[in-house]
This record gives sequence, C-alpha cells and structure tokens, in this order.
Amino acid sequence: MMGAGLVKAVYARWASLPHAPFRALVFMAVTAKDEDNPPCFWGGRESLALALGRMAPPPNDDDPEVIKERRAAFASVDRAVKELTKVKAIKVVEAAGHYRPAKYALNVLRDSTTLNVPVAPRSA
Repeated sequence: MMGAGLVKAVYARWASLPHAPFRALVFMAVTAKDEDNPPCFWGGRESLALALGRMAPPPNDDDPEVIKERRAAFASVDRAVKELTKVKAIKVVEAAGHYRPAKYALNVLRDSTTLNVPVAPRSA
C-alpha cells in the first residue's frame, strides 16, 4: 500500500508544521510505501515543487524568465526540505547526484523519535 497510513501519521504527528513543509511532507508520505522501515521518498525536486503548487519548467529552456521560474520553484523546495530536516521530520539518506534525486527517510511514525538510518557517502 502506498502511503495512506503514513499520511495519517503525518497529520497526527506533524500538523503544526508551517504550510509548505507540511504539504511537502504529506506528498512524500503519500508516495512512500507504508511497509518500508523507514519509509523513504526519492521523487525528486520537480515533484516536490509540484506538491508545493509550483511547476518547475523544463531544464533545457534558455529563456531567462523560465530559468528564473525554475530557480524559484526549487528555492521553495529547498526551504521546505530545510525546515523538515531541521525539525527531524526527514533525514537525507542519499544526497542527490548526477541525474539522481536525493533519498529521504521519513520520520512520521509515533514510535520513531530519531532516524537511525545510515547515510550513503557522496559519490564523486
């Protein structure tokens, strides 16, 4: 099952988060698998931007306005992820790499107070 139980857990545990980080965490939870321990999200910045109500234009468009819009969408994602990391709702398990999104462990279950997940070393 994809994320239904995790979404309920987000509402129960993290409802006091600010709007954008909460939306991002709910999106991460709905796309993670309930049975994974810990549940993980690796959907990428484009999908998180969409979860925050922003469309990230294609990266191959050289129009300055498109570039500005894409940067703004990713800045909103970065702010939400930073807040979620700060409050320990998520932990980076694998940093993003060349054409590979970051992988985040979700700390949404009531009995989980810390994420004891090994962090993968950064690849060169």
